[in-house]
Amino acid sequence: MAIVGLIFAICLCQIQILFAIVDDSQMEEEILENKALKSDKEKKEE
Repeated sequence: MAIVGLIFAICLCQIQILFAIVDDSQMEEEILENKALKSDKEKKEE
């Protein structure tokens, strides 16, 4: 099962890399939004 998970993770990374090449600016916006969401969650936990 660990091998299947590893293969899935590698495929997921490759898909993300492809999307980054296709539309880099959109990926950057999503990353910024994810960081904002993470910081909001951390603030709520404190």
